[in-house]
Amino acid sequence: MEAVMKLSAFLFLCLTALAQTPATAPEDTNPVKLNIENQPSFGPSDAPVTIVEFGDLQCPSCRAEAPVLRQLMPDLYPGKFRVVFKDFPLETIHPWARAASDAARCVFRQNREAFWKFYDWDYDNQDELAIETLKPKVLAWAAGNGLNAADLERCIDSKATDAEVAQNISEGRALGVKGTPTVFVNGRKAGSGNMVILQRMIDSELAAKAPGKNQK
Repeated sequence: MEAVMKLSAFLFLCLTALAQTPATAPEDTNPVKLNIENQPSFGPSDAPVTIVEFGDLQCPSCRAEAPVLRQLMPDLYPGKFRVVFKDFPLETIHPWARAASDAARCVFRQNREAFWKFYDWDYDNQDELAIETLKPKVLAWAAGNGLNAADLERCIDSKATDAEVAQNISEGRALGVKGTPTVFVNGRKAGSGNMVILQRMIDSELAAKAPGKNQK
């Protein structure tokens, strides 16, 4: 019960903070094509709405937005959308973000479903992580969550996934991504992570795809 109360209080604070963010209009009205192959995702693959988040695992604003994408929106739009995560670590201000992205993709390679457990764990423990402690903490988490910690360590040490992270960064820059979180709704860039804007864009996409919408 205490855990539920803490979660409810946390979600309330996140909602309050997001609601107070100025609700700017979407930056782009024209949708862009995003590469979502071999990227972590949850939700139905045939959902009418796909939300792509360019995120940074050390970013406090991404941590604040995470409950919106992971819990609140799925409750509001059950089965209606899919969320895809793409790495965009801001290395100049977040010293362990790139290493966290590399590790997260190593987790994804080993167990796709486990990626989202890692995503949640990272944001839950963001204040306790540092460049010096990231790897041992990740390996300890992996051992306690059914992953092969030895294989994960080899993947991390060899930087086996860093090229994938670099590709996401390059794509984000080409699309004008400068900060995190940056969210695209069916290829349309949202002006901010504001929940009001996200709901407005999702509702618009769902209305456009409603049965009979394009029929005479």
